[in-house]
Amino acid sequence: MNGREINDLNYMQDPLGRVRFFGVYSGRVVDVTDPLKKGRIKVQVPQVTGTESSGWLDQVTGKIADVNMPYGTFTSSSTQTITTSIAAITGWTKQNANKITVNGTQIVIPETGTYLINSLATFTKNSLGQSNISLSLRKNGIAVANTTQTVTALGWISEHTITAYTHVAPSGGGTVTGNHTDMVINHNGTAPIHQVSLAYTLELKAKDYLEVGCQGSSAGAALSGSAITSVNFVGKFVPKIGSNVWVMFEGGDPEFPVWIGAKA
Repeated sequence: MNGREINDLNYMQDPLGRVRFFGVYSGRVVDVTDPLKKGRIKVQVPQVTGTESSGWLDQVTGKIADVNMPYGTFTSSSTQTITTSIAAITGWTKQNANKITVNGTQIVIPETGTYLINSLATFTKNSLGQSNISLSLRKNGIAVANTTQTVTALGWISEHTITAYTHVAPSGGGTVTGNHTDMVINHNGTAPIHQVSLAYTLELKAKDYLEVGCQGSSAGAALSGSAITSVNFVGKFVPKIGSNVWVMFEGGDPEFPVWIGAKA
């Protein structure tokens, strides 16, 4: 190898005699406030850095890591009366899901990360006149700010949107703007059918649960037995401070660490 003999004394050194650290090491997370908002972490690796913390570590990801990402699509065929109080949609059943589960009104999150939630519900109103109907998100039983939005269905084959909202993305990584939309999709003179939808991104922790709330202002409004919600993992998993991760070093160089997974 370029005239350099590898032996027991120098196999952990580069050609310049600098120590290299090959293999997998155990590290403890000491910082997750990545200034670049890329999900990087800092760790202590006692066998390499001692009590000092490392530089910012990127996570090793790829197709193998992406295959097992949490996702889920759930539908409800339950009919329930819409009242002036927010009530969680009931009767969710799994259509297609990995890791994410349902328990009655609750959609249960399996691991920490950023999730995109989309929900659409169909309502009927059994009397004439305007109908104020809304969807909203609740996390662990508490309303999520900026998702409780009311739309007013005014009439025949018309679409109405509320004022656009701006949601600050997790970790200050920008903004996501959008509208809640209400669509009158059918009308037989006495029973307009409305669709209401929402889309939102949330930073969630393992074992958090989501509920989709519905609310109305008109007598006779009801969830007509057609609702669908999808929840998809869209952001990197970031371990908590104090947790343990597996660490390697690019080319054995302690100046270029990467973390390859969380320790069980």
